[in-house]
Amino acid sequence: MIYQRIIFVAYVVVDRPENPEKDGIGEAKQLGECILDLAPLTSNLNNINKTEIRQRIELVRRQGESNAVVGRLNVSLMLLEEAIVPEDHLNEAKNDDAHLLPEMDLLKDFFWRLRIDVRSAVNLPFNRTTETRLPSPYVEIGWTMYPLQDINLAEAVRCSAVDANRFPIWNQQLLYYPPSNVTSIDGFMTVLLKDRFQLKPIQKITFHLNALKAYHPVHLDFLLENVEEDGSRSHLYMSFTLEDTPIYKYSESLVNILVTDINFDPLPKCTNRCSIMMTTNKLKHQE
Repeated sequence: MIYQRIIFVAYVVVDRPENPEKDGIGEAKQLGECILDLAPLTSNLNNINKTEIRQRIELVRRQGESNAVVGRLNVSLMLLEEAIVPEDHLNEAKNDDAHLLPEMDLLKDFFWRLRIDVRSAVNLPFNRTTETRLPSPYVEIGWTMYPLQDINLAEAVRCSAVDANRFPIWNQQLLYYPPSNVTSIDGFMTVLLKDRFQLKPIQKITFHLNALKAYHPVHLDFLLENVEEDGSRSHLYMSFTLEDTPIYKYSESLVNILVTDINFDPLPKCTNRCSIMMTTNKLKHQE
């Protein structure tokens, strides 16, 4: 049911030629108005997709204790589906495309940061805005002090969008730094699963930073709220690693280690037995 109203206001321009300083420019006065309630028209607007209906409306003006009809209009109304112009700055990628690791500033001071791996999703819901009805999903992450706050889009990080795919494979790592005024590991992280062609997010997920332990990766399977006709559900697979201030001594610092030639399945449930041992030169692992 459509509950909105449309207000039509008609004006009449009264010419004022007696005012030469205005060069004969007229003055607009309200002639009448009409408030059209769309609820009774819901069935007609939804009858045939993208087909207009004609509606006759009357413009009225208050005169004393009653309303006087001062004009009539014929208008054509068409119900359009929700559609937005996608953001130009949002990167697009092919499904299961290769991504470089995020660039890090080795001289950047931070109290904590979050390393985020956006892996894949399965069975995402169809959308209502494109002809194919296939979503073009991407993930956006931001920090807030309270769970009901909206994230600051200017400080948020987002992965690339996979065009027209219900089973996207991103395999992309993001590095999130909190606002400069945040000096404690506190607050909430908000994950927004979005579609480039829809205003409303597919899913919003919020969790407290206390759920993470520094340098202990957490691999999560987010079960989305939508349920298909066959009872199947949508899943979003992501990993989070909290990294706190790395320097405790002058001899300690973070290092980057890149492991190559390991072919992981993008669905975490298919890869359940893998371990990598890394040590320094001073420690030898005893088997």
